[in-house]
Amino acid sequence: LHYPTENIRLGDGNLGWPERQPFDKILLACAVKAPPPALVDQLKDPGLMVYPYGAWEQILILLKKNNGKITEREITTVRFVSMVTPTNER
Repeated sequence: LHYPTENIRLGDGNLGWPERQPFDKILLACAVKAPPPALVDQLKDPGLMVYPYGAWEQILILLKKNNGKITEREITTVRFVSMVTPTNER
């Protein structure tokens, strides 16, 4: 995809990327039981985050941050792998 290496980070996705914040938009490619607080904190205001919510049965959620207020809207049902926290980061 010709991305420079400085745009790639290996690590715990729950923690986001504090050194590169704030982000206009965040798209999670794995399901979570709740939006990771670190990612919500790293989202600009206003900003958007799309994430799959749930375990086996999942719903794609659009989270909006605007004037310090968080709102969420269900988009559709989906199936993604679950986000996990690495036990041994490199």
